Amino acid sequence: MTPVEAFAGSGVYESLKTARDTFLLAPRTLRLAAKLPIRWVPDAIVEANVNIRRCLIPLTISQAIWIAGFGILNFGEVAYTLGVADRAPGGVFVGFTREVSTWITMMILAGIAGSALAADIGARKIREELDAMAVLGVDTMRTLIVPRVMGMVYAALVLGLIGLLVPIATYYVFTPAFLEYTPSVYRESWYLNIQALDLLSTFFKHALMGFFIAMVACHRGLATKGGAEGVGVAVTQTVVVSFFGIWMFNSVFNIGFLTIFPDLLVLKG
Repeated sequence: MTPVEAFAGSGVYESLKTARDTFLLAPRTLRLAAKLPIRWVPDAIVEANVNIRRCLIPLTISQAIWIAGFGILNFGEVAYTLGVADRAPGGVFVGFTREVSTWITMMILAGIAGSALAADIGARKIREELDAMAVLGVDTMRTLIVPRVMGMVYAALVLGLIGLLVPIATYYVFTPAFLEYTPSVYRESWYLNIQALDLLSTFFKHALMGFFIAMVACHRGLATKGGAEGVGVAVTQTVVVSFFGIWMFNSVFNIGFLTIFPDLLVLKG
């Protein structure tokens, strides 16, 4: 076996091929989404509604537990010990907006909605439903893929907003009594540190991550082979690749964002 043949049969080659095919699927999906007539909006709204309902309760519980454990019992206690408890709300808001809220929300979206999307497309593939639709002249990309991708983007935006509101509300309700300051101190610290750029960048990041999750799920679903076992493999690959991509993208995005806007590194108050 030559080195070229050995590389072609290796896992590295397969991973690179999968990444290439996924990135090639993205512009095709965007092109079809913008192509007139645009008929995917109602289906995308239905898909987004399903994804939001699936993820809402796990997201709410996860965000509330994280803000209680990290924001109040951990960071809040340190701030209280150092005598700067009045600055804790602003710090928690900035930290959750840029980091914790983002990857918790997107991981839940990938683990629940992304895996369900991969399983749906994969099951259709092994039952040869996609081939049957193609024989009937139905464009499977415009009928199945585009609405589900855009629905994932809509869901990412809505869940991102919920992922910010839940920790803010939890912190506002429970922290004042624990750290011994009034709710007005919380509001003042929050008003001082909330930045329009932070919020816009967060929602932009959520939209990109939702699109990425949908692309991975659709590609793995379309590439499913080997029967029911293949569907399980596709779902597992979707979750693993999505998690890794979320962590990497969030880190790189924040580094670039804070490099361009260094003034946002200053905690006001």
